[in-house]
Amino acid sequence: MTDAKPEGTDQIAAALSAAQASYKEAKKSKRGNYGQYADRADCWEAARAALKANGLAVFQGFVDEGPVVTDGLAWCVLETRVLHASGQELRSVLRKPYAVNMPIQQFKGMTTYMLRIGFNAATGITDGEDDDGQVAQDWEKARKKRPQPFKPEPPLADQWAEAEVEREKKAT
Repeated sequence: MTDAKPEGTDQIAAALSAAQASYKEAKKSKRGNYGQYADRADCWEAARAALKANGLAVFQGFVDEGPVVTDGLAWCVLETRVLHASGQELRSVLRKPYAVNMPIQQFKGMTTYMLRIGFNAATGITDGEDDDGQVAQDWEKARKKRPQPFKPEPPLADQWAEAEVEREKKAT
């Protein structure tokens, strides 16, 4: 969390702690490239009753920080707020760079991940087993094994160059 309002966090901290103690386990209802996972709805379902019982609400929204574009990249900024009935709140901000020419479908996928990450971080809900970065490492290995882009065979270029040299010899 990066910010707390109004002064003090005693009430919201106690409420969030109580909620965390009574969360259900987030069920993994979706299947992706790396196996089963808990999507955003699963995480909300696991936390909803405990948050409500402790006077907590969660708000998420994307923040416009102006047209900051560098080298074709802009920033997507997600703000997550955990609000308590007392008026106290906790605020978290997640920033992710993205290519300004990113197709909208990819942008939606990126923002969906950001919403789930922001919610889980702000509330303390877990969405399954921590793999200690194994998926990321597996992805990097798989990426390195992918076929390389097509490159023209040098002999075609060499043949053209040799033919050009022969034409020049004949011309002289």
